[in-house]
Amino acid sequence: MFCRNCGKEIEDDSLFCTFCGTPIKNNQNNNLTNTVNDSGSFLWAILAFFLPIVGLILCIMWNQEKPKTAKKLVIGTIVGFIFDIILSIILSILIGFIMFSNIEWFSQYF
Repeated sequence: MFCRNCGKEIEDDSLFCTFCGTPIKNNQNNNLTNTVNDSGSFLWAILAFFLPIVGLILCIMWNQEKPKTAKKLVIGTIVGFIFDIILSIILSILIGFIMFSNIEWFSQYF
């Protein structure tokens, strides 16, 4: 095999050119990168829905090596955060309504 930078002959299993130091992309390294399982399964979105922080961390970690899975994690995280916010607003309104519906009870304790 020949170096694509300096053109000198190097061994076939070299990772770097021994003459100029240029990294060599050989077939073995390319095959290893293609074996990463990036199915983009919907289960990742469900995980991120119930655990949005975990989904966000995994998305940041896998953004480059597993883009399909990272996209599902982003979708699940966003939907999870929105659901949590809406649920918090509804519960706050409900608790406020229960507390202030009976002023006499409220004035006893506060």
